[in-house]
Amino acid sequence: MIGIIVHHSAREGAEADGTKLIQTTGRAMKSFPGFKSRCVMVSRSDKSQISTVTFWESYEDYVRWTQSDVNRGIVRPPGIWTSKPEPTFFDVIPD
Repeated sequence: MIGIIVHHSAREGAEADGTKLIQTTGRAMKSFPGFKSRCVMVSRSDKSQISTVTFWESYEDYVRWTQSDVNRGIVRPPGIWTSKPEPTFFDVIPD
């Protein structure tokens, strides 16, 4: 299993739109093969900082998601983010 952390930085005034987009994407992920779970976090000190942690069965499952028609079909209006979010990948070690 892998874990992926992505930090998103919303433009001033676009925080609610950013959160809504992330929630829409999360709902779509839930039915995708290999998806395990997801958590969305908003910084207490800076509401423009929105982070996600997702867990996937494998890296290949995540890549299939990123390249899927379902993911590509989600409307991503321009102007929400200050920069392109970059994922950080982790191998999950069972407890």
